[in-house]
Amino acid sequence: MENPYSMALPALEHPMKRLLPFALGLALFGALFQSAPAQAGPTSDNPFGLGLELDGALWPGFIGGLSVSGKYWMDRVNAVDMNLGGDNGGISLGATYLWHNYSVFRRRDIPLYYGVGGYANVGGSYLGMGARAKIGVDWLFFHTPWEAFVEASPSLNLIGGLGFGVGLEGGARYYFF
Repeated sequence: MENPYSMALPALEHPMKRLLPFALGLALFGALFQSAPAQAGPTSDNPFGLGLELDGALWPGFIGGLSVSGKYWMDRVNAVDMNLGGDNGGISLGATYLWHNYSVFRRRDIPLYYGVGGYANVGGSYLGMGARAKIGVDWLFFHTPWEAFVEASPSLNLIGGLGFGVGLEGGARYYFF
């Protein structure tokens, strides 16, 4: 007769697996505010905006969830975009360096932007890290602290299995810092 209590115990999750996303996010935000002096963003006198974005994918097709989105303007052209959200029961964290081009649409309140960065998905049933690019359009509400955006982000997963996907995100931010 087999003892029902002699079953193998599941492997315990390493504590660093839960702390890694928090530590990466804290380091990223700290580095941003250390590396550049506070300058006014194009939408207001404040360089840092925070908002929500809806995440999804063009390929493979799915609709994700909401993420917290932040953007820090270093000057009128250069900015860093960050996002933090849930993904497959875990945490998703990303950052992208962006360049804004105001001459494409010939409007000073609608720049085209593009950039490169990386992301990490930690926890849940999936661990992945990779590189991504972004191309998008901002609608800057001049003389107000609001910004709306829509973007596509092709990504190459490098850690946790090689893979390729194209994300589609949209959202809004409010500049209050």
